[in-house]
Amino acid sequence: MSAEEKILVIEDDDSLREDLVMILTDEGYQVQACASGLDALDLAHRQNFDLVVSDIRMAGMDGLETLERLQQQQPSVATLVITGFTAEADSIRAVRLGVGDYLKKPFELSDFLAAVARQLHLHRSRKLRHQREQSLRQTAVWAMESLANTLSQDPLKGRLAWATAGEMGLSPEMSAQAQLAVLVELCQQKSPQTVDSDQLPCDLRHIVEEMRHEDSAQETLSLPARIAQVALQPQFQPETESTLAAAWQRATARSQPQPDSAAQRRRRASLLQMARSQEHLGESGALASYQQLAQEGAADREQVEALLGLTRLAKNEPQRCLGYAQQAVNLARSQNGLLGCVSALQAGLSLVQAGLLKEATTFYEQAGRVSRELGQPILEAKAILALSAAGGELDPQHIHKALNSLLEVSERFELLDAAQWLTPCLLRLQSRSPHPLQEKALNLIGRDAPGTFLRLLQSGALDPAARLQAIVALKDRKHPAALECMKLFSSDSEAQVRQAAEAALRSASGTLLPPTVRIYALGAFEVYRGDERIPDQQFRSIKQRFVLARLAASRRPLSADRIIDDFWPDSGEGGRSSLNVCVFHLRKVLRPKDWPEELEYILRDAMGIQLNQQLPIWHDVNEVLALASSEGGPSEENVVRWKRAVDLYRGSYLDNCYLDWAVAMRESLEATILNCLRSLLAALTSQQRAAESLEYANRLLELDKYCQEGHLAAMKAHLWLGRPEAAIRQFEVCKKLLARELQLEPSIALLEAHQRTLLSVK
Repeated sequence: MSAEEKILVIEDDDSLREDLVMILTDEGYQVQACASGLDALDLAHRQNFDLVVSDIRMAGMDGLETLERLQQQQPSVATLVITGFTAEADSIRAVRLGVGDYLKKPFELSDFLAAVARQLHLHRSRKLRHQREQSLRQTAVWAMESLANTLSQDPLKGRLAWATAGEMGLSPEMSAQAQLAVLVELCQQKSPQTVDSDQLPCDLRHIVEEMRHEDSAQETLSLPARIAQVALQPQFQPETESTLAAAWQRATARSQPQPDSAAQRRRRASLLQMARSQEHLGESGALASYQQLAQEGAADREQVEALLGLTRLAKNEPQRCLGYAQQAVNLARSQNGLLGCVSALQAGLSLVQAGLLKEATTFYEQAGRVSRELGQPILEAKAILALSAAGGELDPQHIHKALNSLLEVSERFELLDAAQWLTPCLLRLQSRSPHPLQEKALNLIGRDAPGTFLRLLQSGALDPAARLQAIVALKDRKHPAALECMKLFSSDSEAQVRQAAEAALRSASGTLLPPTVRIYALGAFEVYRGDERIPDQQFRSIKQRFVLARLAASRRPLSADRIIDDFWPDSGEGGRSSLNVCVFHLRKVLRPKDWPEELEYILRDAMGIQLNQQLPIWHDVNEVLALASSEGGPSEENVVRWKRAVDLYRGSYLDNCYLDWAVAMRESLEATILNCLRSLLAALTSQQRAAESLEYANRLLELDKYCQEGHLAAMKAHLWLGRPEAAIRQFEVCKKLLARELQLEPSIALLEAHQRTLLSVK
């Protein structure tokens, strides 16, 4: 936060406007406020702002129209919308305006401050990038003008010499040396001691400063000078004027500022999170948000997720549902096979709800085949079980093998994720042909997700035989949802069901097993209690979610002072009070509703604050760290573990948290998963497992597009799969990336692989 950052608050509620101004001023910001759009435009005409906070519904000009007109005056300003309404039309307008974030009234002031800090952080990042780009363009222009003035009588030749170097076949090293030669030649005519550094672009100032401290400066300058002269020799020039013009046009196009892909990705991720929240709350704005993401044509994971969201929303319109499903799966497959499998499974579930069983079966079969090729037993198991749930008649051995995969200790949460659609299938199978694995799976769901049985029972989806099996799965449970099920079973219309329920109640052991709490901090932050996702709205603020993540990531108690220093620095006793309130609400959120006994997922004692290790708690970060270990070398057991670690890495750790501890954890986890991917690729390529090598090479390149090991592994995989043309394209992509961004040539190994590929084509 900077005391120079200026915020404009537009709010027609006098009381709320005064509260927002007061809290922002207390945080050290410079704040201006007004009650109408016209007043806001007048203020924006007289001074620049870093962030505009605006209500939507106001008398006269509404907030979105105000933002649109204000952005015409100040295009780079960050925006935050606060509103008590979520009309679809407003959501569409907000998306088109590129609104940075929005809060729905009523909101916690802590949530408001977190949103303000987030938007200002992004604004500062964009501002720094813009300044950097301006400096680089200034450097390029200065270099070309200097070349025109000092090295050539032909201004056109001098202006194009450096800018078109890459377009005319020179190596990146030669282009860089030609750029440096411009400064060198100027300094030969004007001594470095007399060059005014303040007049130079910042990227070149340090070069001049170094030259001033070199005794033999004139000798060291001669080589770049000669390179510059070589760059202006006839062979450097194109053969015709038209080629020269085309080279200049391409160079000019490359010099234009490009969209900030990272910022675009963050915007799309934020929009996707908003759409998911709207869908969860049943708001109509979800449709507009998903459509906006789908129509942008970015061909990324966010677009796949948006199309899957549209598939879910269209389940009452079968043909539209099928159209969205096909788009989502095709796009996912074009990115990587694993994403295609996951998307096919999700799309298939929506198609089943839409009554399109045949089409869903096709998706499941494709997902099973590809996941088998990629060595993904968990995904293959889900595909097999989904086929069975959709009514497919499968070999019981295949079903039991799939169940066994999901019942492994480290994978049992995969079973809970599938509980809603898998439970009816298991009940049907168990009633027809009992098997210990089916019984074990039903007992696990009954322990961690008894609400699944209650929802099925209330929907009338269970026949008498299935209800009998549900009683067996719930007979020793005292979870409130299980007790409610037993109450319903005790008054069932079928005498056999009533008798079984009464017998189960009489013989119940009284065992009370709390549901497992699952915390996902990689990618979108989510918390589950059994199979039930805890809504974000139950947390009082985003800071509470971050505190929970902080506790989950620590293997030992954290002192209260440490947590206060992380989250409420410089707040004195107020920080201790905030921590007490935070812990109180987190305990309340994590505890299951109507739980009959005392249950504390968060412990606090003289040692500090920590999650209760005696209760079932699972954290994706701890799981990834345990699985990503490289001890034992490239054994098949380790290959399976490394794959699981990579699959659990859904995205960056707490991507919207900028506190020091979170940034450090984010960087450490990214380094861990990159090392894990390299180890996994080395093992897969050594065994020439082509499809798997290509899949995880692409996963590595998603995280580090400049990784030459990843490009090399992808080239080898394409060759093993009989696709030499694809291997050549992979090399060209790598070569261009390295040259344009890093001014590097491909490694010897890549060059050798490229030559072998060319020979195989010939």
